[in-house]
Amino acid sequence: MTALSLMVKARKIKQNELAKKLGVSKAAVSIQLKNGAKTLRTAVRYSEILNCNPLLLLDGIKVDPRPYGNRNTN
Repeated sequence: MTALSLMVKARKIKQNELAKKLGVSKAAVSIQLKNGAKTLRTAVRYSEILNCNPLLLLDGIKVDPRPYGNRNTN
């Protein structure tokens, strides 16, 4: 699953509802959920509706949850 699809699932928003708010077809949303958000522009559009940080929706970016001071540099 993509980060985008996980967030949509967590927010319990249906694809047709998301499509309506974005002004696109349900098929377009379905494809986007399958492929994930690859650009910041796409992530921002979805984040406004999902009420989350757009960086959380981008695929391929790994977020280290540990504070900066606790990372090992080995």
